[in-house]
Amino acid sequence: MRVKNAGIANLQTAVFLIACLVGIGRSPALAGVAECGSHGESNQAWMACEKGYLDLEERRLHDAEQKLLSLLPPASRADFQAEETAWRAYEAKACTFYFNGDWGRDGQVVQGPLCKIDVVTARTKVLGSLEHGLSHYEQAP
Repeated sequence: MRVKNAGIANLQTAVFLIACLVGIGRSPALAGVAECGSHGESNQAWMACEKGYLDLEERRLHDAEQKLLSLLPPASRADFQAEETAWRAYEAKACTFYFNGDWGRDGQVVQGPLCKIDVVTARTKVLGSLEHGLSHYEQAP
């Protein structure tokens, strides 16, 4: 499926970026991606900028994983590590449809990376909720 009307795709991208600028974005990284346009309009400039924000979200996710691991007893830790392995397999496949060429350069350069950032941000939020939930329970003797 090729994007038939690039104007609509560009409009959607512009609306999303404006939403990020006014604070509607779901993460600081997503909000920051709105500034990528100021780094240049080339595909390489956009991709480098978005990669910086994806790396930031990946570090936040790693920190959340480590924090949660430190709070879990051994059996739960092993279960969590298995869950994380499964989640990483999902993450590797998430959003790949944007990169197959059907969505043009907008999909490969803008929408795909934004989707990846959103996926990682959502997982970080889930882990934060798990951490918060653990603070209300005591381990069984």
